[in-house]
Amino acid sequence: MEVIYIENLSMTSKFLYHESCPQCNSKDNLGVFDDGHKWCFGCGYFEAGHTNVKAIHNPEQIKQYNPKAYPYDADNYIPAECLRWLVSCNIGYDKIARYGIQYSPSQQVVCWKVKAYGEKLLGWQGRTFNPTATVKYLSHGNIREEPCILGNLSTDGVAAYESEVVVLCEDYLSAINIAEMYPAIPLFGCTCHLNVLQGVAKRFKQVWVWLDSDKLDNARQIAFKASLLGLTTRVIYTAKDPKYYSKEQIMEIVK
Repeated sequence: MEVIYIENLSMTSKFLYHESCPQCNSKDNLGVFDDGHKWCFGCGYFEAGHTNVKAIHNPEQIKQYNPKAYPYDADNYIPAECLRWLVSCNIGYDKIARYGIQYSPSQQVVCWKVKAYGEKLLGWQGRTFNPTATVKYLSHGNIREEPCILGNLSTDGVAAYESEVVVLCEDYLSAINIAEMYPAIPLFGCTCHLNVLQGVAKRFKQVWVWLDSDKLDNARQIAFKASLLGLTTRVIYTAKDPKYYSKEQIMEIVK
């Protein structure tokens, strides 16, 4: 968990787990912290712990933080509902740990940092589980302007695979699953920034574009642009998103 220091506050506490709130009766909005205090991220219910840290949750103080920054309370504890969603996308505990997938109780999002080659932080993205949210995914930073290459890479950033292929897909979880066989780049959408294609051209010879089933035209457009840079291209079309296929199914599809 990243530690946040609040102005005029000399201590911090660490989030442990969720439980039911006695005031609003939510099933998992009440956060329990390591100093014994409890705070409901829904209604604001508070129980004091070993020390009075209610100021940590003061809405006026929280406003001073940049909402686009990676969630300050992101932690490795992921609620059951969110775990079920990750498993439905073929993301198990091994991939959760490898790619640093976490959960923010204050924002109610499953979140992950997005990095370019060399560990350069581009921004972060999260899938919200807040029932009042108007969007499904939150994205912050320049995550679409540089290639975020997932998979086994050598020290110079070239794929450490026999094939010199990279697969472009729409979302981060799909890229995680594809990266077990081929290096993959999430586009975080259905268009591809020119910087990403130029970065791909420096490292790979072939580009396979595998977008969601309703974005076939977009996939063809991206493949055409890649071909103009001298890359050999291929478009993969399937009924479901890549993240909903198992490793064995993906291997069969990309043959």
